Amino acid sequence: MRVPVSWLREYVDLPDDLAEITDLCDRLGLVVDGVDAPGAEVSGVVAAEILAVLPHPNADRLQLADVRIDEGDFRVVCGAPNIAAGQIVPWARPGATLPGGMKLKKAKIRGEASEGMLCSARELGLGDDHEGILVLPAGTALGGDVKDLLGLDEVVLDLDVTPNRPDAMSVVGVARDLAAVLDTDLRMPAVAAVDTGHGPSIELDDPDGCPRYCGAVIDVSIGASPDWLVRRLEGAGMRSINNVVDITNFVMLELGQPLHAFDLDRLSDGSIRVRRARVDETMTTLDGVERHLEPTDVLICDGADVPQAVAGVMGGHDAEVSADTTTILLESAYFDAPSILQTSKRLGLRSDASSRFERGTDPNGVLRALARAVTLFEQLANGRLRGPVTDVYPVPVKEAAITVRPDRVRSILGTDVDDEQMVLWLTRLGLSIETRGTELHTLAPTWRPDLTREIDIVEEVARLAGFNSIARTVPHIDGQVGKLTDAQLAVRSIRAVVRGAGCDEIATLSLLAESDLVRCHVDGLERVTVTNPLRFEESILRPSLLPGVLRTVAFNQSHGSRNLALFEMGRVFARPTQDTTPRPLETQSLAVAMVGSVDERPYASQRDIEFFDLVGVIDRITQTLRIGDLTRVEADFDWLQSGRSAALSVGDVAIGWIGQLEPDVVSAWDIEGKVVACQLSVDALLSIEPAKRWYAEPSRFPASRVDLAFVMSADDPVAPVVAAVRAGSPLVSDARLIDSFEGGSIGEGMRSVAVHVVFRSDEATLNDDQIRDARQACIDVALSVTGVSFRR
Repeated sequence: MRVPVSWLREYVDLPDDLAEITDLCDRLGLVVDGVDAPGAEVSGVVAAEILAVLPHPNADRLQLADVRIDEGDFRVVCGAPNIAAGQIVPWARPGATLPGGMKLKKAKIRGEASEGMLCSARELGLGDDHEGILVLPAGTALGGDVKDLLGLDEVVLDLDVTPNRPDAMSVVGVARDLAAVLDTDLRMPAVAAVDTGHGPSIELDDPDGCPRYCGAVIDVSIGASPDWLVRRLEGAGMRSINNVVDITNFVMLELGQPLHAFDLDRLSDGSIRVRRARVDETMTTLDGVERHLEPTDVLICDGADVPQAVAGVMGGHDAEVSADTTTILLESAYFDAPSILQTSKRLGLRSDASSRFERGTDPNGVLRALARAVTLFEQLANGRLRGPVTDVYPVPVKEAAITVRPDRVRSILGTDVDDEQMVLWLTRLGLSIETRGTELHTLAPTWRPDLTREIDIVEEVARLAGFNSIARTVPHIDGQVGKLTDAQLAVRSIRAVVRGAGCDEIATLSLLAESDLVRCHVDGLERVTVTNPLRFEESILRPSLLPGVLRTVAFNQSHGSRNLALFEMGRVFARPTQDTTPRPLETQSLAVAMVGSVDERPYASQRDIEFFDLVGVIDRITQTLRIGDLTRVEADFDWLQSGRSAALSVGDVAIGWIGQLEPDVVSAWDIEGKVVACQLSVDALLSIEPAKRWYAEPSRFPASRVDLAFVMSADDPVAPVVAAVRAGSPLVSDARLIDSFEGGSIGEGMRSVAVHVVFRSDEATLNDDQIRDARQACIDVALSVTGVSFRR
């Protein structure tokens, strides 16, 4: 928000040093993003009268202008087409300086002497207009400094106001903060005394969307605004329209309360009705655009129920104030902030009024702002208030009651601010305070909706004391031991295991488009849709991590990285199972995707990524978490190839899926090579009780290793065979699958699996007979599994 310093000085006494003012604003949380001083580099530019305009003898597009000031007459060469005798214009005399550091001197232009130059608005730093020389009002004193005449000595602060400070979206609000920190009085602007009663007819059909509406009928004379008002608006970043519209904008900037003026003669019955929009209702706003409305939008309508304004956002075209307006109906209202924000964002229509209403204006400052406008209408527009003001306020908003413990404030901040100083600061901010024993019972003004709790008051004391003045202290940590929870340690362990397996961690967005789900074939999963997304195309909270991971794979491959192993740990979303809460269910998940090849040289040749490369990663996770045997059961998933996919579980707990992606999914993302992927529910993994660790003295005797091969149906799971081999003999210390082969001499629909077995005894070195017997026992038990035969 742009705030002219001279405007602030009307309400509060400020230091002369600009740097001190900006430091105070920063200290108060009103961060100064920039300081605009357009006239800082301008000097020596005065008002001069053009006596005559003559053609340049050596140039068709140049003219000679004779100008006069109180010191005498001078000649200037000028190329502007709009100069004429009798005009008063800015003349930069020799020795003058202009924005950019340009210093003028006498010069010859195409053979004619030129003493200085006549200035356009752009050359004075007043805007981009460079079409002609800036013409000053008739009667301007000759020789007067243009900086004084045009207000170029004005300094404007560009403040970054946080969303929780609607009061600081006004000049008075900023002045109030400065008055509090400077321990000086705040001078409020004068307002007219107005009576409330039966004024214009106002029907409030929607007290939720509009809790308060004030309306007044005022006779006015439309005309130009005085120079001081124009300069105030321009300094704050607004342009002048006419005196009536300018006054409503001035009050909005001054007090933070937007106003709107309707042409009374263009309102049916001269009355107002506030209601919600109807389905498929439209209206044309001031910018000439037809707006399609929704039932959530609040409308200001006339007596014929015709919409005349989108409440709090923009007025309508039909009842716009024009040069023919003689009577206005002035609106000053309080609208529901979330409703205004939703409407403004949906329509893509952000105005100075909506930016204030959506933060929350002061419901109890509505009538004061209207009275302030009446004062200015009387002074600047021959205004005359017709009858009383109608004030519809069904349920008045009360001030928030907050109990403050000064000792608690000092404890939190680590300061020694005494109670008296604390009360003084808070009183200057507008709080009503009553001391009861060791507590302060305060009422926070309604212009500060951000003050609701004791900690909010602590922040106010900190702002006014100055964060830099609060001494640094070392926290007392005696007896305090911080540590990670078991779940946090487990999550860190999972990340470490997957990184250790050679995977790189990524983080993707939680919002997806419908097309992302379709490309991954996961559009059948239930999804949660965001009502008001940042981007309309991405309105679905991800039900799976797979789309984000595949997008990252595709992006990296398009930039030359072919071999990838990526993982993401993040939250996925689903609809709640019960209607008791509107919140979606969030679960933490882990997704891993591998694509490309594995280079095992010099120990083995380069090969493509296989299903079992990913199985090994999952096995490491379960081993690290000390989880029991992981079961892989073949299952069909829309995004995985049939026969190369499995559901994962530990006991009765389902933990996810694993498999090779369907070719259609891979091609839809323009990925080269086959992709193996998995998704595990981290929450499910953490819900499983870790197995207890028992110490067993390692055997001092050597192991004997053998490989057993079995033939079985390609459709049957391998896990029962491995389990049978492991249970075949007490001498088996380990058994695991090392190879699976289909085709060739095995026969169609069959596969050969190889199980690596380790035999070991804790008592002695095994002899050949013991190994032979144990081997045969493992084979016999494995053959008891249906459909399994031994391959010799």
